Amino acid sequence: MADEKLLLEKFAKAFGVENVLEDLKIKKAKETAILESMQKAVGKINTVQEIEIETIVEEKSITESEVIVEMGRQPEPVLDKEPIVNKYVKALSKITDQKGSAEQNSIPDIYRRELDIIKKSIADFHRFAQRHSQLGGGGEVNLRHLDDVNRSSIADGLYLRYDAATKKFVFDDPVSSPNLLNVASDIIPSTTLTYTIGNTTNRWAQAYIDEVIVGANSITFQDVIGGNPDQTLSLANQVFYITQGAGTNTQFNANAGFNAGGIVLQNYTIQLANASQNLVVGSTSVNNSVVFNQNIKANTTITFTDNTVQNTAYKVPNVRIANVISNSVLIDFSTDNFVHIHTNQGTVTANIQNLTAGKVVELFIFNNVGGTQQFNHGVSSTQATGGQSFYLSSHNTMYVKYFCLDGTANNTFVAAIT
Repeated sequence: MADEKLLLEKFAKAFGVENVLEDLKIKKAKETAILESMQKAVGKINTVQEIEIETIVEEKSITESEVIVEMGRQPEPVLDKEPIVNKYVKALSKITDQKGSAEQNSIPDIYRRELDIIKKSIADFHRFAQRHSQLGGGGEVNLRHLDDVNRSSIADGLYLRYDAATKKFVFDDPVSSPNLLNVASDIIPSTTLTYTIGNTTNRWAQAYIDEVIVGANSITFQDVIGGNPDQTLSLANQVFYITQGAGTNTQFNANAGFNAGGIVLQNYTIQLANASQNLVVGSTSVNNSVVFNQNIKANTTITFTDNTVQNTAYKVPNVRIANVISNSVLIDFSTDNFVHIHTNQGTVTANIQNLTAGKVVELFIFNNVGGTQQFNHGVSSTQATGGQSFYLSSHNTMYVKYFCLDGTANNTFVAAIT
């Protein structure tokens, strides 16, 4: 049960003015003495009047049913509408009405002054209590002294945030909000192509992006296959270098590899990632030349546009020996270079096939029969010296040379030396 006296004591304690209550007790004792003096002075004051005065002096109490206390707010004190001293004055007024003005005038002036002082003090304290009751709350008034505040984090220029782990409020730096040490979401700028990370003066030392490390003037890629060294792309002297990871970072590192469009540059070689494809240098629509300033070595054959295959810069002529027993000899322009005939026939006819543009075939004929020997060369008489046939008479050896200009019979010419 809250009463006015208890409430006033709490207020006085909260505001550090307990001495006011002590002064009130002293003044109340003086008041009691004055009343006793007044009782002696006026003579008779019946018991009922004394009980009435004491009842008025006692602090008025109220029951809990008469007060509605709001949640989270201290109950306001129930104060008399009039100062307590006014009750004494009314009581004295009743006495004087009964006893007459003569008895009232018999109160000494010194007591009247004491009564005025008491009246003023009580009235001032009542006004103070009324004002304070309207404020509500109580206890600690400084935030930094509350138990749920991390006092060690207090510093100038910080903001207050709640830490669920410690269940306390902590002071934090606005620059570090949100906490960049633990980002649980994507970091997306509000405007595209506007903001940068660092600048030319203040740069980030390193950035770890999945399996890519962006560092000072280099990018290191971690090999997705375990156990293999990393690869680093760096820039020096206006040249990009792809080198093997840390510890082997040299500009002439052969193990470092690069694959662009299926062309692999690694181990001082240019390779194709797909072995079934052709490596094409240049375009057929461009007449410029590919210039090699170093020696060229071919470990395999070279195929030209006319499908001529060559595996060496000098091709040994194909020499074929035909021991002609019959009266016919084969001359194949696609494979023959030199053909040697050793025959004992009086007449030999050439069977020409696979005429090839620009091809020259040389034919040597040796005849040991004696007498006149006839060689039918197989082309038109207008394309040969001496008609459709060549003859051996005084010599047993004949040399015949064929020239094929464009791969046709009409432009194939033949000459003989006997």
